[in-house]
Amino acid sequence: MREVYLAENLGFCYGVKRAIQLAEDSVTPQSRSYTLGPIIHNMELVRELKEKGCRPIDDIDELKDGETLVIRSHGVPKSVIDKLGAKGIDYKDATCPFVKKIHNIVAQANPDSDIVLIAGNKNDPEVQGIISNCLAECYTF
Repeated sequence: MREVYLAENLGFCYGVKRAIQLAEDSVTPQSRSYTLGPIIHNMELVRELKEKGCRPIDDIDELKDGETLVIRSHGVPKSVIDKLGAKGIDYKDATCPFVKKIHNIVAQANPDSDIVLIAGNKNDPEVQGIISNCLAECYTF
C-alpha cells in the first residue's frame, strides 16, 4: 500500500495573493480593469478574474481613457512602466515585492565592472522585467 502525503503549505504565495487582491479590488461596478498578460500562471484564476471584470490584454494600447491596468505579479519591463507614465494611464503595480527587490538589486549593479547572471528563460515576463532594470552587462542561462 502507498502512503499519501499532504503538503504542509497549500495555496498561493504572498506575492500572488497580493496581486489577486489588487486585481479584484480594481474592479468597480462602473468600470472594468485589465492585466497586462495573465496576472499569474493559473488560467483557472485568470478565468475567474475575467468573470469578475478584470481581463488580460496583450498591449497597453488596448486601454481606453479612464481604464485601470494591473501589473502582473511577475512584473513588466521598465519600458512598460515608462510608457504608462508617459500616457498618463492609471495602473496598480501588483509586482511581487520579492520580484521588485530583485529589480532594485540589479539596478544597483555597476555597468562599468559588474556582470549579472540570471537563471531563467530570457523570454519569460519576469526575467524580461529583471533584465530591463539592469544597467550592467546581463546574461540569462
